[in-house]
Amino acid sequence: MPIFARKVELTVEEFCRAFYERAIFNPEFTDAAWDAYFDELAQVDASLSPVSRHLFYIEMTALRLELFALALLHAVRSDDIGVRQHLFTASYLASTDRSDVQAAGPDYADAVTESAMDIATNERSRERRALHLNGYHIAVYKTLAQRMSDAGIQDSRYYDALKATINRYDTNGAWQRGLTSRRLVITLAKRLNVDPNEAASRMIQTFIRGMYEGAAGAISQVRLR
Repeated sequence: MPIFARKVELTVEEFCRAFYERAIFNPEFTDAAWDAYFDELAQVDASLSPVSRHLFYIEMTALRLELFALALLHAVRSDDIGVRQHLFTASYLASTDRSDVQAAGPDYADAVTESAMDIATNERSRERRALHLNGYHIAVYKTLAQRMSDAGIQDSRYYDALKATINRYDTNGAWQRGLTSRRLVITLAKRLNVDPNEAASRMIQTFIRGMYEGAAGAISQVRLR
């Protein structure tokens, strides 16, 4: 179901709030949907049954927020929008007493960043790609951080948000090849302390792609300002 009936113009913050409240934190359907999905996973891999459902919901919610941020950056590639989305998300989670979701987020963000390395086919090319990406990220961060400083911005939260945004750069190829979703499955399994079988891993990876596509569809319905 579309988030909006027609294309609308919204601020980044208005859009994030609408998506979060209608699609991610809407108790009218998200609780039942997570229950149904957990049951499907447990049917294909019984070893997942002992996992706390509450913990599963927290992790999947954090994962979904990262996928939203990733889809947003892929769609608009704007440092300003990425920073504002990050800042709003942190504020929203704090104001709604969801520190558990916020605490889970960095591991999924790291998985997205690491997936950009997985395009490399061997150790030597991986080392070269690491040098390229690290140098590129550092250079971009220095340039944009200087602009913030020149504008009088001193709050460290802005610089943390900028780092998070830049770390999602250059991940389009990894996402399209399924490398990012694979990394996210590995991270989810590690955080849940489970070792899902191949069928469950494929199911989770498919669901991850679906969450990304759902976010991308909502993003296409808005003009951001």
